[in-house]
Parts: sequence; structure tokens; C-alpha cells
Amino acid sequence: MSLGTSVYIAQGELSPFVNLSIQLNHFGESSNRFEYSTGYWSENKSFDASNRLGVGVGPGIDFRVMSGIVTRFTASYNIYNISGRNAGEAELSSVGANVAILYDL
Repeated sequence: MSLGTSVYIAQGELSPFVNLSIQLNHFGESSNRFEYSTGYWSENKSFDASNRLGVGVGPGIDFRVMSGIVTRFTASYNIYNISGRNAGEAELSSVGANVAILYDL
């Protein structure tokens, strides 16, 4: 779940902006399964389910194609567990890109 805003730098045919978001991320329980050549297997529970707070930031640009239609390009860098990490827990992050077509109704 994410709550964020877009801060526009300029408005017009091309409207650049910066996206900012605060995220509540839920990670499910994880485990490792080991299969043996004898046909048996065993499973170790690695981590319990947990919640972490994260942040996201990235640039974007809106391009007005025609009246009522906008093409949006965004990129984002997300850190999923900036707060609430356990000792030894690695930082989980990602980089993403999106393209969307927005219509005014």
C-alpha cells in the first residue's frame, strides 16, 4: 500500500514532475525446500511474515497528446524496508519504469 504525491516542476504540453511515496510493505513467510535424490524432501522456515515501511522517489513526465489524453512516463527507485528491519536484514530495493495513457472523463 502506498501514499504519495506528484510535484510538478512545470505545466504545459510537456509537464515534468517528481513522484514521492511512503509505502507499507507486507512480506509473507518464506522458506527453503530441499529435495534429495531418494525422493524425500525437507523444508526450513526462513522468515516469519512481516511489515516494513518504505519510500519511493522518481522523475516523470506528462505529454499531452490531445485534449483529454495524456501519456505519462515515470521511473522510480523504491526502498521497501527502510524502517523496521531486523538485525542482518538486507535492504530490499528496486528500480521500475512505467508508461500509462490517461483519459479525462
